[in-house]
Amino acid sequence: MMKMYTCLLFLCFFAIVYMGGVSSQNPTDSLLQVIEAEPDPENRLLKRIKALEEWVVSDPALAEDQLAIAMPQAKKLDRIGDLNWLMGLAAEVQLNQGESQAADSLIKLAIQACPDSSANCPPDVIAHFYNLQGHIHFRLSDYVSAGKAFQQTSEWYERSGAPERAVAAKFNSGSIYLQTGLTGKAIKIFKEVIPEIKDSSRLVHVYNNLGTAHISRGDMEKALEFLLIADNIPTENGELKEQVTYNIALAHEDLGQYERASVIYEELAPQLQRKQNKRMLARTYLGLGKSYMALNQPAQGRAFIQKAEELLSPEEQPTEYVDLLEVKHEVNRDLGNYQTAYEALFDMKVLRDTLELREQRKQFAELQEKYEAEKKEAENQELKMREELNLATIEKQRLGLIGSIVAILLALGILVVFWRQNRIKTRYNRHLEEKNKSIDLLHRELKHRVHNNLSFILSMLRLQRDKATENEVKQKLQENIDRVQAVSLVYNKLDAASDDVEVDLNAYLTELIEALLFSVSEQQKTPESSLDIAPVTKDPQTAMQLGIILNELVTNSLKYAFTSVDEPRIEVQLREQQEGQLHIEYADNGPGFSQPKDESPSGGFGLSLIESLVDTLSGQITYSQNGRSTVSIHVLNQND
Repeated sequence: MMKMYTCLLFLCFFAIVYMGGVSSQNPTDSLLQVIEAEPDPENRLLKRIKALEEWVVSDPALAEDQLAIAMPQAKKLDRIGDLNWLMGLAAEVQLNQGESQAADSLIKLAIQACPDSSANCPPDVIAHFYNLQGHIHFRLSDYVSAGKAFQQTSEWYERSGAPERAVAAKFNSGSIYLQTGLTGKAIKIFKEVIPEIKDSSRLVHVYNNLGTAHISRGDMEKALEFLLIADNIPTENGELKEQVTYNIALAHEDLGQYERASVIYEELAPQLQRKQNKRMLARTYLGLGKSYMALNQPAQGRAFIQKAEELLSPEEQPTEYVDLLEVKHEVNRDLGNYQTAYEALFDMKVLRDTLELREQRKQFAELQEKYEAEKKEAENQELKMREELNLATIEKQRLGLIGSIVAILLALGILVVFWRQNRIKTRYNRHLEEKNKSIDLLHRELKHRVHNNLSFILSMLRLQRDKATENEVKQKLQENIDRVQAVSLVYNKLDAASDDVEVDLNAYLTELIEALLFSVSEQQKTPESSLDIAPVTKDPQTAMQLGIILNELVTNSLKYAFTSVDEPRIEVQLREQQEGQLHIEYADNGPGFSQPKDESPSGGFGLSLIESLVDTLSGQITYSQNGRSTVSIHVLNQND
């Protein structure tokens, strides 16, 4: 019986220990076990992302480790949308760890991966990225960029159907512009958001900011107008209400209405005392001191200034302490206490210089951080260039060695030729014949592969054109198809001919123009064509350049010339003149160019391409209008 009780006691002890171990297990470890136990890779990735969204804030170090696992998984599974979202989470982790520069680089990559709204990047995700970028720029003290980022955030939240978030982002951009002194932009944004705001506290905030902006601009009457509106809006935010009241008193003070300002300051001071808001209370005491001094009540004025001085510290509230010293200087100067006034002025300048020095050091540190990042990047680029230069040097040395070996072998071969001339001559001739056949075969293979590659490019462009939904995109793709087709036709002719030295311009250009006219859409009427092309042969390069020129001219006519012409018609004439020179005349019966007669029309890429190719051919181009639009091109002999 005793042994039985002993066994039961041991069992109870182990049960208690086991249950304690289970209950004390870290919830994070449990969640990681659940994630890793998921058999389906996509579900495992989704669970990890959901956990990461919490760890980004609660445990950035763990989030960084898990991001290193999740991002390759998303890339391997081709989950582009999840990969973009993970990149944004990585930027947020860096921001929470104080690595603002790294966060900025990551969020830029995330935004670049989402150039526009798509299934992988819905509008709310893009809005989140811009919102994060705004906070990063704010942390980097780049306030203008932060304001722009928050404006982008507002636009994308509007697209996503989240008007409240859009208003909040727009409000943030206005607040940043106000903080950086861009009061004009801030006022414009705050006025825009007023009709969209439903929350009373935020509306009070907007009107208070409008009043603050006008105070900064010195327009106290306008500032008082907005501040009184804010004061009449009910809100439960007592601190915001106190700020509005203080700004109203400040506006009255700047308007010279010291009696009214002192009354408001007196009403505000007890509220701030109860809440122990030392910073605001000190500002209020300063306002009371200045107001009473202006009302010729120096005793009360000095008393409130003394109270403000007791609350302020140059280390904790340096900005307010500068204001205090300025007031002390003015008061003692007016009372004739020049020694005290001088000491206050001296302390004020010292403290102001110290604040400026701190700000300069902060800016210097930020610049140094940027410089170090850029320097590191430049060093990496320099190292890469050195590696490439070393590789190029090694390659050059290798080629030089090969060239030397070839030269030595060639010299030995020449000696052998002179030594055994008759025997080697026969072998050499046979070798040349075989080599020529091999070169000819390789040439034909190269020509055939170029033709196949051009056909593949045409197929890809046509596939993109057929899948495109916008007419402008389809039109641009069709223009590129026509340009590639002009080059491809030359290789068709060369592939079909046994002698590929010259291209028959008559056959080539006729087929090219007929193919362009055949591609006219069903909504257009196919123009009549009159082709008078002399049987001239040219080298493939010249033929391709002439083909592209005529391709652009025909395409330009089809796009613009026949919109209001019932019977469209084009005419092409090509003549060979003395010494192999060519004269090409192209005309259509469209309304003509918008420029005066004989002047070059300003066009887009097509006309620029034509003029560039004519220059390449050492030719001249003229434009004329005489009942029809005519382009004349004179080309020098390119076969010389």
